[in-house]
Amino acid sequence: MKHIPQEERKAETKKKLVDSAMTLFSAKGYYQTNSKEIAENAGLAVGSFYRHFADKRDILKFILSSYINDAFSDDEAREININESNRKDIFRKLLRRGFELHRFTPGFYQQVTLLSATDEEIGSVFHEYKNAMFARIKELIMASAPNLSQESCEITCTILYAAIEGTIHAVKFSPTVLDETPYIDQLSDLFDAYLASVRDI
Repeated sequence: MKHIPQEERKAETKKKLVDSAMTLFSAKGYYQTNSKEIAENAGLAVGSFYRHFADKRDILKFILSSYINDAFSDDEAREININESNRKDIFRKLLRRGFELHRFTPGFYQQVTLLSATDEEIGSVFHEYKNAMFARIKELIMASAPNLSQESCEITCTILYAAIEGTIHAVKFSPTVLDETPYIDQLSDLFDAYLASVRDI
């Protein structure tokens, strides 16, 4: 039998627990799931759960932080020169990341959103997402419209962030299944048209 290094086994166990938690949180909801169920669904003893996480809140925080880090760790907007020819594509990719981060079921997302208002650590993870998205939007605006005043830039960022979140929620949490692509395309067109109108201000 092939020997698996201890660190590799630990990483594999942790992944099983995270995958199990995501499955149960999405299917049953956060409040309806407990640590024992997460371990059993992963095919592990409950002791394995507590060797990696303090409780279900701890694994939830890990999941949310991991999603955000993965979404923004390879940000192309910081690696290439933003210009008129590529800014819309960069913005479109940013929108797709936003949609990807909202892959949770509506019920679970609603529970976590409410939890973020009462739990400081969970709330800080949500704030981390907002800051990351806001920073990327601001980079695109400043690179495309360098003469825009600081106040106008902040206002534009706020409006665009609200538009992004509103669009994502409308699509993801619609009672009927909606194709996100036309929404991403339309919002990208609006973003590009706005920057074209203010670039010389």
